[in-house]
Amino acid sequence: MGREAAVWVLLALLATARAHMDVVHSWRTVDYAFPSLVARDAMIRTGKFIPINIALIDMDVWDGGSSGQKIFVTAPRFKPGNPATLNTVAPNGALQPYPHWNWHREGNCDGITSVFRVDIDQCGRLWVLDSGMVDIFEKEPRMICPPQILVFNLNNDKLIGRYVFPSDVADSRSLLVTIAVDTRDPKCLDTFAYVADVTGYRLLVVDAVRQKSWRVTNNYFYPYPLHGSFNINGVSFDLMDGVIGLALGPVVNNDRRLYFHSLASVRESWVATSLLRNQTLFTEGDGAPRSFHVSQFTRSSQSAAEAMSPNGVLFFGLLSQNAIACWNSRLPYAPQNINIVAKNNETLQFASGLKYRSDAVWALTSRLQNYIIANVSENEVNYRVVRGDAWTLTVGNSCHKSGTAGIYTDRPQSLSGYRPFIFQR
Repeated sequence: MGREAAVWVLLALLATARAHMDVVHSWRTVDYAFPSLVARDAMIRTGKFIPINIALIDMDVWDGGSSGQKIFVTAPRFKPGNPATLNTVAPNGALQPYPHWNWHREGNCDGITSVFRVDIDQCGRLWVLDSGMVDIFEKEPRMICPPQILVFNLNNDKLIGRYVFPSDVADSRSLLVTIAVDTRDPKCLDTFAYVADVTGYRLLVVDAVRQKSWRVTNNYFYPYPLHGSFNINGVSFDLMDGVIGLALGPVVNNDRRLYFHSLASVRESWVATSLLRNQTLFTEGDGAPRSFHVSQFTRSSQSAAEAMSPNGVLFFGLLSQNAIACWNSRLPYAPQNINIVAKNNETLQFASGLKYRSDAVWALTSRLQNYIIANVSENEVNYRVVRGDAWTLTVGNSCHKSGTAGIYTDRPQSLSGYRPFIFQR
């Protein structure tokens, strides 16, 4: 065995021994940084705060600004008793409503109603996807406000943009759950957002500069009937959800791919964003269905969230295996190129939120399967924010190779020159 090969064997063994994701925060039930104990007790007494009814779904992290690191978590209003749907995490784990408590009054459509996922772009902006729907896991879900996107400048926590979806783009069938923000130019002016409508089985495209949006339909946005049954840690349930996972590939020749998959699916799909950005193609044309692609091979499990590194490595959860996996998008989407990089039956259950930030893979994992069947135990840890170093997770496997030109590291491009962009109102 040559010296180089021996080094790689050693690295692979070290990665196998060390590959894990550290728990940054954990909760049995969610609690908030209330103004006082009196206020907390009053909200419990009136049913406005029911801890067991609150489930965490997504997270994101921002390392910029003088205030230091901010970790965001989302709590959609699945059931009554949730006083705040978007929060930062205090050092003691308490949730602090973002940006303020008064943004979270249910029924105030000028505020924030119910958030599944968020996305922080390279320009220091937090993009908040507000579904407008409450009581989602009750018998009669209610859309009490129009779905919208809100954008905050994280340097000062000020609202700098709001886009309310018109009813001919997001309708009564819509449940908007995932957002991927596509920003390219140094001044952050060329910005689009791609939004997954999990129950309308479509993608919504938002041109942030022109303040326009349109629907994109395709068969690959639907659930796959054979994959609507789930078993996670011995808990079984059925969920025929459509498109949910979104991840943007690197820019190549002034274009990039949007990768996506349905929750009830074991395949990965992709489409060129230059196609999605062409509004005429979808409002007046046929939508070029043959320009959408689906993998020939499958992964071993359904997956929820996914995220891609700047160099084209896709990270995603494997729900039935309590694991995080990766795939180098320069290689075929095939079993031999899909690598499990971390697995833990306790801490890596149901990765519903996933982000790649500053050379690290972050995830929101939970016992969401128990929440879905209404069997949450307050004696167990139900929600976690976990983090793993990307180099350690991938060293020694195909995600650490370019596929054509040897080894690379997942280092983000410099963000110098970027500045916050204020929406044209």
